[in-house]
Amino acid sequence: MRIITDYVLPDEACHGLLERDVIVSQANGSAELRRVQEVFVVRGDAIAAYQTDLGPASVWAKVMGEGIFATGEVTVAEVMAEAEKDRHDQTGFKLKEELREGSSLVKDFLAFKEANFQIINNRSVFGPAYSKQRNGFDKQAALEK
Repeated sequence: MRIITDYVLPDEACHGLLERDVIVSQANGSAELRRVQEVFVVRGDAIAAYQTDLGPASVWAKVMGEGIFATGEVTVAEVMAEAEKDRHDQTGFKLKEELREGSSLVKDFLAFKEANFQIINNRSVFGPAYSKQRNGFDKQAALEK
């Protein structure tokens, strides 16, 4: 069971912070994807969570989720300042986009599967318009090739 609190103090011992997108039910019965920040504080011998709604997830589309883990040695104010600084840093998002644009994993995988399909079915392709079915060619030999 998780303890929920309705306030945190800036000088309170912090156990971590988590920013993520969650589905929140609205008053009219619909659901909306929103960015939520949860701050975990040490209260007595338990950890309590304080939740803040940061707005629609579409506003935060270019901001990666944040996870700051602490052991109670830092304050809530320090962790929230670090999260605010990281929220405006676009380095992680830019790196993710560069990796996605430069990746040829799917294209290479599909080309490999197509070539393997051609070998298994004993088919040779000569250019874009001509292919030859190799009748009588052993499929086991084709697979080993």
